Amino acid sequence: MMTTPPQTELLRLLINEARSGGEPVEERWRNVAPFAAQRGAEGTLLLVRDWTHDVVLLPGGDVLVLDTEDGQAPRTATEEEARTALFRAIRHYPELLSLLPSRPSEAVTCDQCDGTGVLIASLQNPALRGLVCRCGGAGWVVAERGRG
Repeated sequence: MMTTPPQTELLRLLINEARSGGEPVEERWRNVAPFAAQRGAEGTLLLVRDWTHDVVLLPGGDVLVLDTEDGQAPRTATEEEARTALFRAIRHYPELLSLLPSRPSEAVTCDQCDGTGVLIASLQNPALRGLVCRCGGAGWVVAERGRG
């Protein structure tokens, strides 16, 4: 994804905030704050921390997947991974709203959340609050090529 000069500056500011650690990072990430600070020190913005990988954003808009389990080399996120990571990151960085992709014409309403971006089960059961819908919170998905 390409970023505008103001978006690039915003990303640099957020990365610097993460790098510095402290209260702002603690408020955004709580128990994951040390990992957000580590990624900031590496010059990236942590978007998502999952079981086996981190998804990070570079100042220029590139989204990378960093393996945290097997030592695999970093790789560029797929469109779906990048989109999902951005939607998930909004809870930590509402400032990133301008980076969220618009719904493409070929997108369909997510059948898991009925277009809300939130799984009802995660609202009904506090133990499932970390569960993320397959749409990543967008409320829509783009059918993969070759799948119907």
